[in-house]
Amino acid sequence: MHGNPLTRREFADRVAAALRLEGARGAYEFDELENALTRPDRPAFALEEHYLEARSQPPHHLEQLARGYAHLHLFPPVQPATWEEAQQVVFPYVRPTAFHAHRSFRAHQGEPLAPLPCGQVTEHVTVCLGTPTKWKTLVATVDDLARWGVSIEAALDQARANVSARGLLDWQHSNEFPGVYRSPWKDEYGIARLLFPDVFKRLPLRGEPVVIAPSWQTFLVAGADDAQGLVNLGKLGMRLCERDGLLLYRPMRVRGDVLAHWLPPKDHPAHAPLRLLHLVNECGDYAEQAQVGRRFFERKEEPSNIPIPAIMSLNGGLEHATLVTWKAGPPCALPRADLVAFQRRSERLGTATWAEVQRVLGPELEPLNLYPPRWLGRQFPADWQLSSMHLA
Repeated sequence: MHGNPLTRREFADRVAAALRLEGARGAYEFDELENALTRPDRPAFALEEHYLEARSQPPHHLEQLARGYAHLHLFPPVQPATWEEAQQVVFPYVRPTAFHAHRSFRAHQGEPLAPLPCGQVTEHVTVCLGTPTKWKTLVATVDDLARWGVSIEAALDQARANVSARGLLDWQHSNEFPGVYRSPWKDEYGIARLLFPDVFKRLPLRGEPVVIAPSWQTFLVAGADDAQGLVNLGKLGMRLCERDGLLLYRPMRVRGDVLAHWLPPKDHPAHAPLRLLHLVNECGDYAEQAQVGRRFFERKEEPSNIPIPAIMSLNGGLEHATLVTWKAGPPCALPRADLVAFQRRSERLGTATWAEVQRVLGPELEPLNLYPPRWLGRQFPADWQLSSMHLA
């Protein structure tokens, strides 16, 4: 549910094998410090971005992903040379906010990553300008837009027009999960249609559309006033998440032209299954962020303390919460979680709610300018502070 526990070396070995299958000659060496495959006659093959993507997917996708990464390295696709060419194929490319946040952090650490202009759809979802190719969607950089002589706003307007021109199709309903509808499109534009409220008008929904996106091509919808449909949306979402990995599982409600993340009230039967989807995505974002941060300290040969929250069941599995463990040691980059456990060496000291941690530690927790958010605890809490939190 939370990704593939793949090490960087294991991933590099898989990609090196895929390079040979794709026709590469000669041996590649693994540069562990840079997480790259190198050989004297070619530029280094930087693996970090691919590695982070592969970790978010289930293990059975690894061989296909490695083959795709190898092919792209040996035969890299290129953006159209002119806007006249590009405007025929560009589309709104929906990406998680975490993608940009982690990429920005890596760029600040010196990786040669060009800025990617984007618009913010929700706090967790962005839209970029995409160009489809056989193996990968290319995201337009600031340099691409400058070469084409077009602004990101004008380019996205053209991208939306390209998607609108494809028209509407009949939705697929689920017999196993009544009240849930699956998007019918199988083209490269995929979940870009989330941005077009008209696509939902042909659905016999009870209430406004509530949407999740389990893959780049598919999104699932149920009506906000259909309690059983929403419960089934949560159940089907969890099944697909466990099978296919993470994408956009935080439920979004469509109100007019606006997408906004949404959960029903706590006493609603669908609250628990839909909140679980939200928490799975949140923990996945934190796990990927921790991989990037820990890598930064590894390269500096310095210790780090970047914990990842986990999901725990409450009330016999009827509810769920996130739990993170703050271990005594180096300064802790503490993620937001429902519960915080404290540990000194091997001794578990107890657990406090997030509200209690904030109340007692207050300004000692320094907000970090990160997505998803973290707070820096420079010192492990003193005994009197732990007592004040009413640890359980």
